[in-house]
Amino acid sequence: MNAVERLLRQGEQVLSLFDEMLIDRLGSGRPAELPDVPQGLIYAVGHMVIDAMPTGRYWSSGLWLQAAAEAAWVELKTPKKNPSKQQLAKRTAELFREYLAKREQMLAPATWRRLLADVVFESREWSPLAEKVVSLAEQVALAVQQVEKVPDDIEPLEWQKERVDLRTGSILPASRGNLRNALDLLHPYAQPPKPATPGSEKQPDKSRGRGGRPPNDEALARDLLAGWKAFEPEDGRKTKERYLAQRPDVRTLKTEDARQRKIASLRVALDSALHLRREKTKQRRQARG
Repeated sequence: MNAVERLLRQGEQVLSLFDEMLIDRLGSGRPAELPDVPQGLIYAVGHMVIDAMPTGRYWSSGLWLQAAAEAAWVELKTPKKNPSKQQLAKRTAELFREYLAKREQMLAPATWRRLLADVVFESREWSPLAEKVVSLAEQVALAVQQVEKVPDDIEPLEWQKERVDLRTGSILPASRGNLRNALDLLHPYAQPPKPATPGSEKQPDKSRGRGGRPPNDEALARDLLAGWKAFEPEDGRKTKERYLAQRPDVRTLKTEDARQRKIASLRVALDSALHLRREKTKQRRQARG
């Protein structure tokens, strides 16, 4: 697993943990038969856990504590008998400690500094996309820092709700949306681009074989380059994003998320193809003296 994949995995784990504590408990993740756990029991357990925490680690959340109590109830319940208050309190405390420890481990600044340093060290393998990959990785780390600052009393809907920038009036994604967007933008770059093989431009195009198979990397690169060269928007604003967005293989996708993922993937292929073409042109000029 390379450095970008490790950073992506850590980011997805952060998102999954907060979703489990907040979003999942609003829907199917919360069993219909689960009763309300007595608040007195929850807070008594919570104080025991918080008092046992090391100095400086006093972040706590009533919602996370409630989630621990509910998970303990589901785990200990049998078809004929509900858990006792003592059993429930003990297991709730254990799960609450685990949740808080997992949050601390997932968000630890030292961990993210190491993950980013690893991406920078390995980024040369993404040439000519190294700078872009490092920038996108930094955006993921910044989004994680925003998640770390989420208040302990945040409501589940606030975790997902968009915000308004009071200075500009523009709509900003919630903490969850920032992290989800940052991860989605980096995912297409999880693997470094494949190097071109000598004489690849002279290889016959076998991508349109029987059964309507999708084009291979070489055919896709040729198609992207030809389309980019021919793309002439009416208003003259020629950008790669606009070119890719109007391609049939993007427009036919049903959701905006799927289209953005496809555009990001095609952008990687187009950037690589353009870089290879420039390098070959440079080599031919040098050969001619």
